[in-house]
Amino acid sequence: MAGGTFNVHRSIWTHAAFRDSSFSEREAWVWILSEAAWRPVTVRSGRVVVDLERGQLCHSLRFMADRWGWSKDRVRRFLTRLENRDMIATQTATGQLVIDVRNYDKFQNSSGGGAREARRDPRQKRDTSATDNNTLKTLNPTREGPDGNSGPEMKPPRASRMHPDAVLTEELVDDAVKLGLHAEDAERVWQKFRDYSISVAGPKGLKTNWRAAWRNWVRRELEWQPCGGRKHPGNRRLSAAAIVAARQDALNGIDS
Repeated sequence: MAGGTFNVHRSIWTHAAFRDSSFSEREAWVWILSEAAWRPVTVRSGRVVVDLERGQLCHSLRFMADRWGWSKDRVRRFLTRLENRDMIATQTATGQLVIDVRNYDKFQNSSGGGAREARRDPRQKRDTSATDNNTLKTLNPTREGPDGNSGPEMKPPRASRMHPDAVLTEELVDDAVKLGLHAEDAERVWQKFRDYSISVAGPKGLKTNWRAAWRNWVRRELEWQPCGGRKHPGNRRLSAAAIVAARQDALNGIDS
């Protein structure tokens, strides 16, 4: 109790013990602190790649409004008040809203080594993988190895929710194509997958690996997909390879 700060784990925002509700202004400020990067990192915001320094975060007003249970105007007014009090600074040079938390180390001067590590290696390698930066705009909460599993040195994955602004990346399209989905169908299937994922409330909306969840969604889509404009009998029981073959036969004019 002697110190002036205390640590709060980021999982507080998705913990099953707490019901989703509209944030107070105090909660909104704590959320901003929890979302700020603890080290230099590169993230994707919509179609733009943004470099963040320690103490910065990049979110749209719409996303924060949805997350806090506020209106966009209320979020805008709150950020303006924080900026007037010199608690944050904002910039939009990249076309995206970047929030810079003033005196970030004052609020996050923990004994966990995060601040020391960031200061010790300010030019550390940035993470540029779109599918590995789940915290802001992408899918996976943990890194995947070549075999699709977390490496042995990684911590156990933590369940998270689908980000409302998550985008379909080339890696995700490649995953779908390898399973048998046509590349031109990927965006349509992705929209269904994302809209469903962000609409599910409670623990059912949490996943430990969103990339794997996407692959499972594609498999189910293929099981029910029309072949050449016709429902293939027994589609639900066909493998992805068999469905792709049946579709190709239909396109070639072969009556299967």
